[in-house]
Amino acid sequence: MFRLSALLGLPVHEVESWPATELDEWRVFLAVWPLWVPSYFIAGQVCAVLVNLWSKRKYTPEDFVPGRPQETTPEEELAKFEQVVRMKESVDSWRQSAG
Repeated sequence: MFRLSALLGLPVHEVESWPATELDEWRVFLAVWPLWVPSYFIAGQVCAVLVNLWSKRKYTPEDFVPGRPQETTPEEELAKFEQVVRMKESVDSWRQSAG
């Protein structure tokens, strides 16, 4: 809850007031596409500048960011999207059987 509210710039109580279905959809989405925290990129820039002062190899900020996004093909993106759809269908099915 706190991570999502921080990433969206919203107070926690506002995110907690959302319907459970929307929160479930965010959980599924973040499980497949974790959001990349901008502060990691800023820290990566600082690291790259410092290392590049003394290194023969040139580094980019992305070299220092944990879990950085990887280049993907359209087919890989489609597979991720289909995974989200299957997870959502699974959550919906569980809700119907529990409810």
